[in-house]
Amino acid sequence: MRTDATRVGISPGGEEEVDDAQSGGVIRSLAKGLRVLRLFSVEKPSYSVAEIIEATGYPRATAYRLVRTLEVERYLVLNPETGKYHIGPAMIPALYSVKEPSNLMPLLHEDLLALVEEVGEHAALAIEVGGVPLVIDSASNSFNPFQLSLGAGRMDGTVSTAQGKIMLAYKSRRERELILSSPHMRRRIGTILNLDELEAELDRIAKEGIAFDYEEHWVGLCGISVPVWDGSNSLAAAVSCLTASEKFTDERRLRLAAALKACAARMSSKLGAVGQTVNGEVPQGEAPTASATA
Repeated sequence: MRTDATRVGISPGGEEEVDDAQSGGVIRSLAKGLRVLRLFSVEKPSYSVAEIIEATGYPRATAYRLVRTLEVERYLVLNPETGKYHIGPAMIPALYSVKEPSNLMPLLHEDLLALVEEVGEHAALAIEVGGVPLVIDSASNSFNPFQLSLGAGRMDGTVSTAQGKIMLAYKSRRERELILSSPHMRRRIGTILNLDELEAELDRIAKEGIAFDYEEHWVGLCGISVPVWDGSNSLAAAVSCLTASEKFTDERRLRLAAALKACAARMSSKLGAVGQTVNGEVPQGEAPTASATA
């Protein structure tokens, strides 16, 4: 039998609805509204109510109330011509709170373009926002089919992408645990799910300064990423390349790794990092590692 804290009612339309009570300190109706906002991305910037229902699995009445509330509060705006919603002006102040790190983009953009010219693959520069990689700049050659779908502004998986692994590797074990405990971690088949194995992999990444993903985030795509350091030798960003899985041979992987490390070394030098070597690695003691910060 359900208690009042988990009471369920039936809407006039017949759908099951959960009230606004709290569960484990979480206000469920607020969590549902935030999940709606999280749907909107660079790849898909607008949604109809029907698409929101399909994406979330929420009952129709619940979805309509959530969307209407977000519209009234100006977090969503309806385009009457398309019948779809997009992010509204109430989100702008929050977006500006992460604006400062993106100043890296104009400073390092030429290095990213040079990397693309050298390797002929899609390249991206990402910073960490709340434990998740945020791509602030990306570039592709004109023949790359992923150019439009993998642009700047996307939030990538933490343990399912190479740049996410880079950012996680240089955190303390406690910080890792907090990030990995999130119920919204995106993982595909092939991603390391065993926490002990993942810790060992992150320790290896922190020591070697390079991470890989093998179709863990996008089917048919493999990634490789290395760290970029700032003037205090703290992790500033991760620079990455994506390539088709059938091209990700041992020889190709070595070439991409060398190009990425050289690019990261140039970027780190621009940011004032010290102790960088020619291939972009940071000597022991010059940058924080997972074991050192635990």
